[in-house]
Amino acid sequence: FFFSSRRRHTRQRSVSWARRCVQETEFVYVSARSLGQAQPTRLFIRNVVQNYSKLPLGPIFVSPDNFFSVLSRDVIYEKSHEFKIPVLKKIQLLFPLHNPLVGGFGNQITDKISYRAVKIPDSNIFLVNQKGQVEQGSKLESGLTYKVLFEQAK
Repeated sequence: FFFSSRRRHTRQRSVSWARRCVQETEFVYVSARSLGQAQPTRLFIRNVVQNYSKLPLGPIFVSPDNFFSVLSRDVIYEKSHEFKIPVLKKIQLLFPLHNPLVGGFGNQITDKISYRAVKIPDSNIFLVNQKGQVEQGSKLESGLTYKVLFEQAK
């Protein structure tokens, strides 16, 4: 998953990144899953709940490849970034004056590879492990949850 923002040039640079995420960010989800898995992916995103907080709504980009191609790319070869990076770069091309990609969430090291490839700073990359712990940049942030991020942004 990643999110992008329409940067407002009237805002001062001192406004925190987290505050921008809440005030002017649109979430866009990029999944290397196949087109046939789009509906279950949509349902998964809508049903993620942590401390009564849900993920924001947003469009979902999935791979047009068939299930077995996606399975081999993601599970066997662990190269989901080969799909995600071109998608993210195409989104960047829609905004020639600035990079609209300001941060990203994921659960695999390939997500971090994808976000770095489109110049998202490490401090704005969040990986969630199987225990629900969030790693920000290169450090594990204990107690960092979606709700905490939202509260910090207020």
